[in-house]
Amino acid sequence: MRSMIVEPSLFAVGVPSDFDRYRKGDWTHIVCLQIPGREAELRGVFPVDGDGARFTMRLID
Repeated sequence: MRSMIVEPSLFAVGVPSDFDRYRKGDWTHIVCLQIPGREAELRGVFPVDGDGARFTMRLID
């Protein structure tokens, strides 16, 4: 049996088509507000089919 660590992620639909995935600072506040009662650090932004994006994050205890 193998174990694998997977970063938590948030999938969003309706992301503006011209968003810049490399400007994580602009998205950190928006995405991290979706995690109730937790603090998080945005790790990566990955465009997904059309107007979707997957945001990976590190939860802070």
